[in-house]
Amino acid sequence: MQGGAGAVGSGERYGDNYELPNATAYNETCAAIANVYWNQRMFQLHGEAKYIDVMEKIMYNGLISGVGLDGKSFFYTNAMEIKNSTTHKDREAERSGWFECSCCPTNVCRFLPSVPGYVYAQQGSDLYVNLLSTALHHCFLIRSRL
Repeated sequence: MQGGAGAVGSGERYGDNYELPNATAYNETCAAIANVYWNQRMFQLHGEAKYIDVMEKIMYNGLISGVGLDGKSFFYTNAMEIKNSTTHKDREAERSGWFECSCCPTNVCRFLPSVPGYVYAQQGSDLYVNLLSTALHHCFLIRSRL
């Protein structure tokens, strides 16, 4: 699994088992965000690390790929292979500043500030470090301020 969710653009849906083609998989950014929410809640319910593993792949591969480095351009869909000659009706050849349906940029803006809440979890006296690279960065920032 690479972190994408939903192979078929028509109806924004999952396809057949194992259907996730590189050049045409839909992988909508909003679906990735919903998948993070689902896996976080499943982890909170069951305490199983497998949900955090999936959540991490989604966050780093299927979600943040929807945002350009400039922070102002977005993919609605996140095909795993983008070529300048892309002509598929459900794919963008490049990131856009806005869409007719603006759910992805606004959901990303709402989601990113919540990321620190996914780094750690607590149950009773147990502390879980779920997103190690983010946790290490967070510890470094705290330490550099001391």
